[in-house]
Amino acid sequence: MHLGNQIAPSLSEHMLVDTVDRLGRTPSSRVAVVLHLSRLRPPAPRPHHRRVARALLQDTAQRHDGQVFVLRNGDQVLICLPGVPGAGTAPRRILHDHPMMGSSPRLDPRALPPMLVRLMQIDAPDPTRLTSIFTLPAEQSHLAAYAAARLAETVTASSPEDEGFGPTAAANAIGRAIQAAPHGHRLRRQTGVMVSLSTMSGFRQLFAEYDMAGPGIAATGLPGSRPPVRDPFLLRHLTGALDQLLLHSMLNTERRPGPFAPSNAAIRPRLHINLSLAGLGLPGFTALLERCRHARISLAVEFSLLDASADPDGFFRARDRLHRSGVDVVLDQITHLALAIAAPATLGADLYKLDWSPRLRTLDPHDHDGLNRSMAEMGLDRIVLLGANGEDALLWGLSHGIRRFQGRHVAIILAAERVLACPHS
Repeated sequence: MHLGNQIAPSLSEHMLVDTVDRLGRTPSSRVAVVLHLSRLRPPAPRPHHRRVARALLQDTAQRHDGQVFVLRNGDQVLICLPGVPGAGTAPRRILHDHPMMGSSPRLDPRALPPMLVRLMQIDAPDPTRLTSIFTLPAEQSHLAAYAAARLAETVTASSPEDEGFGPTAAANAIGRAIQAAPHGHRLRRQTGVMVSLSTMSGFRQLFAEYDMAGPGIAATGLPGSRPPVRDPFLLRHLTGALDQLLLHSMLNTERRPGPFAPSNAAIRPRLHINLSLAGLGLPGFTALLERCRHARISLAVEFSLLDASADPDGFFRARDRLHRSGVDVVLDQITHLALAIAAPATLGADLYKLDWSPRLRTLDPHDHDGLNRSMAEMGLDRIVLLGANGEDALLWGLSHGIRRFQGRHVAIILAAERVLACPHS
């Protein structure tokens, strides 16, 4: 019997109680892994915490005849077969035949918790309390008590609908909040540069990236509702609204920040925009593509690594469609922790944006070797070091063969070189 389906939060607590009760009546060897995201310090759990956990738990459920429950308080529960004893616990071996991962035998799901804690970069009072493991049927009573407590919480808690502020009203409020934000606070422009060590003018602009400044709105609570980042429905609505607003702002030539504004005619480099996979279907994207062709401006679309891995089939279709239109594909938000299990190079992007972190300077030899292998697979000439906001990031990247950077530090240097080169300055 295959139970690899994720249950909606509104039913999960009831389904979890029923499942635990059924397993108690028909004892079988099972493992329950509970990820206590509710124990994180606010404003966590953030969307990437939930997506990483859900992707790993769901994939494990599919390979171990299991089921994932996403609870109202944020916790996630995996109940599945124990797996193959003694198969090893290396992070790269947890997932099997995933589009981003290497192949491996079926492994013990109990190896998941330490990897989840590490990958999500969780800011927790006590990381050891973030996961619980119950071996069934021996610890069935403990799991039953946990499930009953979560169900009791849903009975006593009031819902947004009870307070007259449901998901639809919250989604409308998000739209109003976005539209009310000043245009300059919404549309952001960042510069990517190429560093040359063999020329006097060492910095050359590669692209200008445009995205929407949505994090502030995403983290803001609305009356009677959870913050959008903590509600999957609202987060999808927020993402869609930001996609539409980004495309509208890019096409609006009356706005100075827009790339097609007359004031920016002399500095139109290659354009990068951040969109969701669903954003490619918006009419505004087709219009933007035509505008770029008319202006002879090359275009690239950036997707986050997590979004691409959550829907690999959709990503591959989007990538192929963009390539047929002459648009490059960029994978964004690649952290060194994600590279512990992920192989972004298998997704076939044109550029890969590696997030800079001071931790990169202090990796142990094993992790450093793994990072070097991953960068070699992606290709050093295809990597952009993102967040180069200081000299440390620039020096680290150059020492590792990276020549493409994005961040405040390199943008300031590029601007200074332009001023010095201008005869009127």
